[in-house]
Formats: sequence, C-alpha cells, structure tokens
Amino acid sequence: RQFSALVETRLSGEREAAQEGVRRSLLAVLVALLALAAHALVSALSFDRSVRRPVGLLRGWAEQIRAGRLGARTRLGDDAEFGELSRVVDEMAETSERAQMELKDEFARRARAEDVVQHLANHDALTGLPSLRLLHDRLERALSLAQRKHQGLAVLVLGLRAFKPVNEQ
Repeated sequence: RQFSALVETRLSGEREAAQEGVRRSLLAVLVALLALAAHALVSALSFDRSVRRPVGLLRGWAEQIRAGRLGARTRLGDDAEFGELSRVVDEMAETSERAQMELKDEFARRARAEDVVQHLANHDALTGLPSLRLLHDRLERALSLAQRKHQGLAVLVLGLRAFKPVNEQ
C-alpha cells in the first residue's frame, strides 16, 4: 500500500508537471501566434503604404489622362518605392504637353502660311486686288447658284484707261 501510494503520488506529481509543461507550451504557442499576427498586420500596413497606395495613385493619374486632363501629375514623391516611376511618368507627361504645344504652334504657323499662299494665289502681288483666277472662281460659283435658284446674273466690267502701263511700271 505504501508503495502504491508512493507510486500514485509520484505519478500525480509527474502528471501535474506534464500538464504544466503543456500549459507553458500552449502559452508559448499563443505568444508566437500573436507575434506572428502582429507581424502580418504590420507587413500588410507596410505593403499598403508602399505598394497599394502608389499603385492607386498611378491608376488615378491614368484615369485623369484618359479623361483628357493631360496636365495631371502622379505626385508620389521620393518616399515611396514607386517614386522613380512617378518622376518618369511626370517627365513623360511634361514632354507630351510640350510636344502638343509645339504641334499647336506649328499647326497655327502652317495655317497662317496657307492663308498667305492662298491670298497670293488669288490677289495681285502689287496692288492687292483680286486676280483674274479669283474672278473666274467667284463667277463660276455665282453662275451655279443662279442656276440652282433659277435666278438671273449680271456682270459689270469696268475698263480703266491706261491702267496697264501703270500696273506694269
């Protein structure tokens, strides 16, 4: 009996020690899980700050460009990993704006040059008066309009005496 009681006491003590070890192991596992969860949360926030936010800003910039607001900029700054990409995108947008302005200027310059050529083709260089070519063009138009509307048309011709020698001089 004594031996049985001694064995029972010893087994009981070892059982309690084993249960205490299991409790400590469970506590250590819980602490490790909490630390892992905290690390995952910090990593997710860091990912959000360093990747998701810049990508969202770049997406917003692209939508503005698609909507025709060519002056839009990414404005990410140097603190993000996407800062270099942001600078390159902004530089491309500025280059595109400059090229667009140059094209507009070139278009306006060519339109003015075309107007000058058109004027020179239809007017006398010396007097600035309409040329015979312009007279024929306008006369054709007037005749077509008169025919369509079934109306008459009159042409008045003035002869200036001695104008040809003046013009030639």
